Amino acid sequence: MKSDGFDYELQLRVVNGIIQHCGHPDAMRSPNNFCCNAYRLAGRSIVDVPNAQRRDVDDTLTKGHGLSQAPSRKAS
Repeated sequence: MKSDGFDYELQLRVVNGIIQHCGHPDAMRSPNNFCCNAYRLAGRSIVDVPNAQRRDVDDTLTKGHGLSQAPSRKAS
């Protein structure tokens, strides 16, 4: 399972499996009103969050370069 990325449903960033803080200014939230899911869930493991997106990743083709290493098939 990939542990870095962005959960588009919950709108939060994950690094090494841990939900990151949102970075919104303090004026956007109060003790009774969270600004977003990232603020509310920051510091928790993404695997402990119900309904979080899960991705199984096979990085064989992208390892090292971020691109497929398959040969090009241009017509001659």
